[in-house]
Amino acid sequence: MTDTSPPTPPHALRLPAPGGMTPRDPAEEGRGSSPLELLFDLVFVVAVSLASAAFHSGVTDGRVGSALTGYAMVFFAIWWAWMNFTWFASAYDCDDARYRLMTLVQMAGVLILAAGMPDAMTERDFTLVVIGYVVMRIAMVMQWLRASRADPRRRRVALTYACGITAVQSLWVAWLFVPDAWQAPLFVVFAACELAVPALAERRDPTPWNPEHIADRYGSFTLIVLGETILASTNAIIVARDHVSGPGTLIVVSASALVLAGSVWWLYFDRPQHHLLNRLSMALRWGYGHYFVFGAVATLSVGIGAVLDYDVGATALSRTASSALVTVPIALFMIMFWLLSLRHRRDRLLDAVLLAGAAAVGFSALLPHALPVAAALTCVVTAAATRRARRVDAACEAAKRAAEPRARDGRIGQAEEMGTHSDSTHPDSAEPTVRHAPERLRYEIALDGEAAGFAAYTDADGRRIFYHTEIDERFGGRGLAGVLVEHALTDARTAGIRIVPVCPYVAKYVKTHHAFDDALDAVTPDAIVAAQAAARR
Repeated sequence: MTDTSPPTPPHALRLPAPGGMTPRDPAEEGRGSSPLELLFDLVFVVAVSLASAAFHSGVTDGRVGSALTGYAMVFFAIWWAWMNFTWFASAYDCDDARYRLMTLVQMAGVLILAAGMPDAMTERDFTLVVIGYVVMRIAMVMQWLRASRADPRRRRVALTYACGITAVQSLWVAWLFVPDAWQAPLFVVFAACELAVPALAERRDPTPWNPEHIADRYGSFTLIVLGETILASTNAIIVARDHVSGPGTLIVVSASALVLAGSVWWLYFDRPQHHLLNRLSMALRWGYGHYFVFGAVATLSVGIGAVLDYDVGATALSRTASSALVTVPIALFMIMFWLLSLRHRRDRLLDAVLLAGAAAVGFSALLPHALPVAAALTCVVTAAATRRARRVDAACEAAKRAAEPRARDGRIGQAEEMGTHSDSTHPDSAEPTVRHAPERLRYEIALDGEAAGFAAYTDADGRRIFYHTEIDERFGGRGLAGVLVEHALTDARTAGIRIVPVCPYVAKYVKTHHAFDDALDAVTPDAIVAAQAAARR
């Protein structure tokens, strides 16, 4: 009998699988934001917009310090709730009715939080903000409890999340009753507790988040804060159009705002970033560091409004202070983006361009026409940095391609027999022994007193570059490669030496053994050149 039922749309409501909420495939290719995630993002557009508006109101009244403190607090709540949902969805999004309903509850919490922002930032009344935040987080606890039942392997991870989140929410409720003088210090402590939960939960068996999906979602939030900046800046220009000193001012401010937003977009999206999320330590650093990236970009609209307020005499701030609300966030964005997404390339010229450019943009607030100068500098720095990053990446790829013939000849990076036999577990009566032979720049493994293989390396700039690992074919299939590499990496980490996995087997090993995450450095062109030179010796 022919099935004539219409095909199911890709995002149609699905009944849960027999096992309930099952883990997603972390290697799923081409995974982007789902319609539910995009709807979720729209709620955060409202929250970011209200937070920026309240910040601008405080700045206009001359309360920069208190307004900035309140903004940092409420933006943390916005960012942290969004980030937790994003990483959970990357690992466990099953898109069934229960999942959708819990997501809608979280969205309701965001709206409650957003409604309380004006009182929080003007009167220091965080009651609605905390209520909305707790609603979001308790819904997240329900999701983690469901995941603990659906994923037995990571049951402890999910329960750690659920218990940790619940415990911290009790702290936030208690925070409402502390004296005003203690609010800011305790906020920092409780925020640190929030940040510690994922680090503790994921340390043994990370949840199966998808690096490409995470990078795509962070790109979506970057567009949210950029869009809010453009909208708020446009509104500020419309409000001030009849009061500014002349049409030239509107043209300069409008053009500068567009150049700044375009430059931020260009720099952030020019190079892919998902490769930075393959290891837990790097993923946490990248994910957490985006608090400053997002916050800086979202603050641009406040700065544009402050510049216009100064021109019409509607602010208590000086010209320099008003301009600094634009230049300092841009400088902070450049520094954080370099730290999170560019520094691993270890290119001195690229580092100098970003850091010197950030300093120049930041101090441009001291100049008479700071806004157009900052826009021009940001444009120049973006062009130079993206051009240099592309050249560095191209050189790295060329070096890798040049190394491939040597790899096939067994001279650099080739795992040889190890690549096909090391996962086997044939028994052997003798215990392998591994020793470090620094005079030969390698680690050697022996079985029953007979040499069985080695892992070769070269040292450069405090890094140990592993470029070739080899197991004699007579000893293949006994798991010796894993024993050898584990010993070599452990020895390097204990000595405080950074590890660069040029060798394909070592690179594959560290992807599945996260104990070495904190000691890894990225493979860069200079590391490949050093490995090639060592292989020729």
